[in-house]
Formats: sequence, structure tokens, C-alpha cells
Amino acid sequence: MNKIVLVLVFIISISNASIKDFEIIETAKNSYDSGDYNKTIKEYKKLQDPSKELSYNLGNSYYKNGDYKSAIKSYKQAENNQSRDYEADRLYNLGNSYFKSGDINNSIKSYEKSLKYKDSNDTKANLELAKKKKKEKEKKKEQDKKKKEDQKDKEKKKEQEKKDQDKKNKENQKDKEKKEQDKKEQDKKNKDDKKDKENKDKKKEQDKKDGEEKEKKEDKGKGDKKEDKKGEKDSEGKPQDAKPKMSKEEVAKQKELRRLMRKLKKDKMPTMIYKIGEPKDGQRREDENPW
Repeated sequence: MNKIVLVLVFIISISNASIKDFEIIETAKNSYDSGDYNKTIKEYKKLQDPSKELSYNLGNSYYKNGDYKSAIKSYKQAENNQSRDYEADRLYNLGNSYFKSGDINNSIKSYEKSLKYKDSNDTKANLELAKKKKKEKEKKKEQDKKKKEDQKDKEKKKEQEKKDQDKKNKENQKDKEKKEQDKKEQDKKNKDDKKDKENKDKKKEQDKKDGEEKEKKEDKGKGDKKEDKKGEKDSEGKPQDAKPKMSKEEVAKQKELRRLMRKLKKDKMPTMIYKIGEPKDGQRREDENPW
């Protein structure tokens, strides 16, 4: 693609050209030959009404200077169907300008038109190269499209994975909070159970103490009753504090009564009661009852 057909035409109609125009064209030619394309372009632009051939030469200068869009514009202005060779070269260079600018489709069209005017191996080679470039470009475009779709799918998948992970994290956080709440409730239950057990143990201990106290009181009550009975049996020897103090005569009567009672029990004799204070001779009156 580095090969380019350059046709420099310096023939200008004498009727339309002046000495000044010839000087400009000569200066432009010398500048082009020396590689000073900027000066060449500047000189050609001085011409008031350049011919198609000079537009062609200006296109060559733009092409050499790397300004392919300006070259395309000049080559289009240089169209002249009077010469087949000239048109073949113009279309060839136009095809190269399109190729360099990245417009492969118009490049192919220009090469194909050029071959209609003149058969050229260079034009055929560039045409095949342009078609190959087009396929590569289409393939790359397809690959870029697929890559873009893959990237989109990847991003979509990544986004979905992020959503799933966020959802999982929320569920894990929720489970963690639930476990913590369950633990708190279990700890509270254990604490309450422990407190209830302590209260039950205290109540049991208190009930035991109360039972022991009750048993003691009951035993004491039984003992008091026994003491009372015993006091009743031994009342003859141990006068109760509640009773008033007896006189000597009353004490003597009580002693005598107890003595008689003991004797009667011992001899198992019918009980006979004598009045205290009767004559001690043991005789009783005839009209007196034996009881």
C-alpha cells in the first residue's frame, strides 16, 4: 500500500495562464521534488483557478503530507474522463487515500473503477489487500461485538453474583442476629431456671426448717401434756403453783388421803371413804353409810 502513482501535469492552457502562474507551478514542482509538501500545497493554493490536472497534483501533495481527507477532496475535483490512463491513476490514488483514511468500502470501489479504465497489477494487489482488510475489519467487528456481549454477560453475571452474595450476606446476618437473640433468650431462661431452682431449694430448706420447728413444737406439746399428766399423778407431792398455799391441817389431811388411797390399791380392798377429822378409833356410827 505504500506504492502510489503520481502524475504531475504541468500543461496549462496558454490562453488561461500567465507568466506568474508558470512561476508558481515551477516553484510547486521543485518543492514537491525536494519533499517540501507544505510549500507545494501553499504554492498551488496561490492559483486563482487551477485546472483539474493541477488539482490532481495538489491531491498528490496532500497525500504525501499525510492529509488524506484533503487529498480525497482534491482527487474528486480532478475528475476528467478525457484520458483513460489519467482517470485510472486518479481513481487508484483516490482508492489509496480512502484506504489510508480507514474507509475500506470506498477504497474497494475506487480500485474496481480504476481497473475498468486500465488493467494494473498494483491496482489488483491493492484491491485484494483492501478486501482482505475488509474481512479482517468485519471479523474484528464481530469479535469486538462478541467481546462486548461477553463483557456485558460477564458484568451481568458479576452483578447477579454480587446481588446473590449481598442476599446471602443479609441472610447470614439475619441468621447471626437470630442466633444471638436465641442465645440471649436461652441465657435468660437458664438464669431464670437457676433462680427458680434456688428459690425452690430455699423454699424446700425453709419447709424443712418449718417442719422441724413444727415437730419440735408438737414434741414439746406432747411433753407438756405428759408433764401435765405426770403433774396430776404426782400432784400429792408437788402442789401446783396456781393453787393457794394450804394450811398445816389441810396438808395433813391430804397426806392421810393419799396414804389411804395407796393402801387400798395395794390391798385391793373395796374402797371405803372416811371423813377426815372423825375419831381415830375406827368405829363408825350405825346410821352412817360405808361410802
